[in-house]
Amino acid sequence: MRVLLLGAVLTIGATNASAILEGPKLGCSSAILIEETTGRVLWTKNADIKAFPASTTKIMTAILLIENVGPDTLITAPPNIKTVKPSSMHLQPGEQVTMKHLLYALMLRSANDAAVAAAHHISGSVVEFGKLMTKRAKEFGCTSTNFVNPNGLHDPNHYSTARDISILARQAMTYPVLREVVKTPTWWLTRSMNQEDLLVENRNEMLKDPTYDGIKTGFTKPAGECLVASATRDGMRLISVVLHADDRELDTKGLVDWGFKYYSPGTYIQKGATVTSAPVLNGAVETVEAVASEELSGVVRKDIPEKPILNIKKLEAPVEAGQVIGTAKYEGAPPIDLIAKERVAKKFPTFAASGAFGAFFVGGYALIRRKRQRIYENPY
Repeated sequence: MRVLLLGAVLTIGATNASAILEGPKLGCSSAILIEETTGRVLWTKNADIKAFPASTTKIMTAILLIENVGPDTLITAPPNIKTVKPSSMHLQPGEQVTMKHLLYALMLRSANDAAVAAAHHISGSVVEFGKLMTKRAKEFGCTSTNFVNPNGLHDPNHYSTARDISILARQAMTYPVLREVVKTPTWWLTRSMNQEDLLVENRNEMLKDPTYDGIKTGFTKPAGECLVASATRDGMRLISVVLHADDRELDTKGLVDWGFKYYSPGTYIQKGATVTSAPVLNGAVETVEAVASEELSGVVRKDIPEKPILNIKKLEAPVEAGQVIGTAKYEGAPPIDLIAKERVAKKFPTFAASGAFGAFFVGGYALIRRKRQRIYENPY
């Protein structure tokens, strides 16, 4: 335990060597594991190293489709659509598909031509759509991402990081329609021209495990095998990102299993529980109990209890009951206010001090009275 006095705030944090977990052994170049609700990062490997995202790029494309196009809106394939490299849904120039069906082809088959059709519909060109993708990613909090195309086909200026992709994946899973799409094993397309290619199948092998419910695969030779996965067990959803792997399924399973082994949803502090005692200057008592103003919940370690980071104000009496006197925080959870359990009044003078003051006052008064008597008795 360390205690630092910083201006008017007492900061109490915990350092515990035994709290450091040994992470899973992964062969991929970079990876990250987060809890979806709080966004808490549970484990990383080179999460901020720039990497080629391959078709995990389509998570961003899907987000922009949902944000900008209605599900029944017809999207028309541009004239040059056949020049787009596979994988493909084999769109024909001028072919029309609703946004909903295009979204299934985009996320299940990872159709590059579907991504290009979406880009032209929304922004008029691949170049302009790439700018929109990058702008929107930054608005979500991605700091190391630059998109130049909607499908992830290799380009040296098209890159991201495991951390940024986890941010996009977490955002994507807030859209009910996308949550439904990415967990779907197969889908039959409705389209205007190519009636010989209607069935699309999900390439995410992790869906064979019923606890997995998404999200997107990716592969190019420069990017290696990539996989953004989502799994839900015992009421907790974890999102993993694995980039540049030799075996993306093996790395994903190792990472996700590790997360569920060591973490679970839980409550750090109950509402009204005493968290610490705060010193009070010039108080009738030296300390006041700091209690939680509300429940603090999040993702908790299963193996050992985690300790909070406390920020306690420098207090001077009087302190009122219910007064906010600090905050408590755990990693991955927003801070809550700590309040004074009871009133602390100012300290009254001690008995000894009061007695000395009284003796001085009485003695002084008696001396003045004797002087006045002498004056009255001996006026000359």
